[in-house]
Amino acid sequence: MKSFKGYLQEKFQDWKSGSAPAWTESLSTMLFDLPRAGLKDLKIPLSPSIMSRVWPKSVRSKAFHLTDFDGLKKLKGMQKGKRSISAFYNMDDYIISDNSTSTNDGNTIDGSDSLTLNSGVTITTSGANEGIDASGGSNTINQLGNISTSGTKGYGIRLQGDSNTLDVLGTITTSGAQGYGIFLSSSDSNTITQSGKVKTTGHTSRLYMMQNSENNNITQSGDLESTGVKWAHGYYLDNADSNTITQTGNITTAGSTARSHGYFFDDVSDASGSDNNIIIQKGNITLTENTNKAYYCEKGDNNSITQSGTITTSGTDGHGYHFKQNCDNNT
Repeated sequence: MKSFKGYLQEKFQDWKSGSAPAWTESLSTMLFDLPRAGLKDLKIPLSPSIMSRVWPKSVRSKAFHLTDFDGLKKLKGMQKGKRSISAFYNMDDYIISDNSTSTNDGNTIDGSDSLTLNSGVTITTSGANEGIDASGGSNTINQLGNISTSGTKGYGIRLQGDSNTLDVLGTITTSGAQGYGIFLSSSDSNTITQSGKVKTTGHTSRLYMMQNSENNNITQSGDLESTGVKWAHGYYLDNADSNTITQTGNITTAGSTARSHGYFFDDVSDASGSDNNIIIQKGNITLTENTNKAYYCEKGDNNSITQSGTITTSGTDGHGYHFKQNCDNNT
């Protein structure tokens, strides 16, 4: 009986007499023995040394390697070494082109994904359901259409995970209690560009809720408007540090009762407060009800505020700036 090794050797000789598969050829043959298409079929070797010349700084990405239990032992031995392994990654692209009544139009955005809500299209949700919900990090979201939510904790957009890119060109409207317009939940190093309008009408419905989130960069050129009963702030920073907010659009709070501030620095999630944030206010802040403050600090240190836009308060005990005793070294 012919052995399996003998069978492979026989087949190899058959291939040699015809057209050998690429993996049996020498590197020089693969590179310089060009096929009929000529230079269009030129192969370029991508060894680690060549890749380091193209990208001197390592590019990090989430990738996957398929192996078995025995392979795990080998992977462990490769740690901190220079050897490379084969890997693959997958990035799902979702485009919402029709009106929808479900979060993400039923798609799962859980890391290195892309979601586009087309112009003229609306996501409408009820209950505790977001318009767009992204987790896992490194997602890209383009909101050209509109989002409308009506339930308690029905957030317009929620980001969980880090290094997401969010571009808001359409409108976001929430009407339920705690229906935050844009909610950053333990989400760091995101880039958010908001040129569309964000509006909330429910009790405790913050326009931006930033909780346990750091190093985010927000550029707000669209308007923010809240008419919730109370505690419906423009920006609510809860243990949110080292964020940069550039506000060129306007902020308006007009609830029927009190305490709906423009910016609120707080420490509900962590007693350390919200520190080292940079606020650049070029747009206006308008507060129409009693006890509303443009800037209210419950606890937060070393925050920097540059104000060139106007602040208007018309209610009783309405202040431009109100910083309590646990707020130090703010400028």
